[in-house]
Amino acid sequence: MTESYSATTGTQLKYTTGYVKVNSATPVTEGPVKGVATFTIDYTI
Repeated sequence: MTESYSATTGTQLKYTTGYVKVNSATPVTEGPVKGVATFTIDYTI
């Protein structure tokens, strides 16, 4: 993944992450990832 930083143009970073849905009724301690979430962090000047 390429990241760049500049004092004048701002930088947008995009990440893809996995998550496991957990609650008291269906605790998950191991196993495959149950879903994928994509989010963007936008550092604006």
